[in-house]
Amino acid sequence: MDLVYLALRTVLGLVFLSSGISKFSNMTQHIGTVKKYKILPPKLARPFSILETTFETIVSILLILGMFIKVSSLLLFSLLFVYTIGIIVNLIRGNTDLSCGCGGVVRDHDLSWKQP
Repeated sequence: MDLVYLALRTVLGLVFLSSGISKFSNMTQHIGTVKKYKILPPKLARPFSILETTFETIVSILLILGMFIKVSSLLLFSLLFVYTIGIIVNLIRGNTDLSCGCGGVVRDHDLSWKQP
């Protein structure tokens, strides 16, 4: 059973880590995506993007390394919840000409109620 937890922890951590690295390497694009979500005031998009990407990357590394597993899992799922709320708000608004902003191994997709 420990092997299953290790595998799940590693996969989850790598998904978020690849997303964080992708966002850092394309920060200007990521900031633009955050602005297009129209949830935050435009002047907060840059600091939010940097903070969110840094947080995502650090917490995913902690999870992969097996440090603070419960806390890091909870924090990553909290991030996933925030991302999901942002996506749902924009889908309800009909704003589907917008990238999910996922990046990494998940890649970016336009918002849709259907699976890509």
